[in-house]
Amino acid sequence: MDEQFDFKKIEIIIGLGNTGNEYLNTRHNAGFEFVDYMANGTRFVKDDKLKAFVADVSINGQRVRLLKPTTMMNYSGETLVLAMNYFKIDPSKVLVVFDDLDLPLGEFKIQFARGPKVHNGLLSLENRSKVKDFWRVRIGVDSRDEVTRNSVSGSDYVLAKFKIKERDLLQETFFKIVEEIL
Repeated sequence: MDEQFDFKKIEIIIGLGNTGNEYLNTRHNAGFEFVDYMANGTRFVKDDKLKAFVADVSINGQRVRLLKPTTMMNYSGETLVLAMNYFKIDPSKVLVVFDDLDLPLGEFKIQFARGPKVHNGLLSLENRSKVKDFWRVRIGVDSRDEVTRNSVSGSDYVLAKFKIKERDLLQETFFKIVEEIL
């Protein structure tokens, strides 16, 4: 039986991505872009002790910390562990948001303690924290046709920038996610 998502229990939303201008607007930074969307203009501040950019926001009257790790995608687990220890919170109060090449662009899944098949950022979170019991929002980023799927590796594809029409669909997806989680 699946757990029922309850936003009132979430204290941290951590978006996965890579820092640096070369990664802006790439598919692999969908998690960063989602927390930017949730911040709604609130400024992020670099917090070296958490190895993250942090924004404290109020969403529907609830205080939530938005985090964007500065560790790069494959080491995101460092930030998760530091934040859980510093704020003394249970992993079930964490919502992790990330790109997912297993889902088509425009689709998403909200799941507890499972999915996707392979994602190095997520593996880092699970390996460093030694738990899987946190919420996940998997944002679909795959819009490849048959030729592209066979000629471009998944790792190269997720590091490519979104096209304009894809960006519009991504923003629509963010809106739908927010509608569902709130």
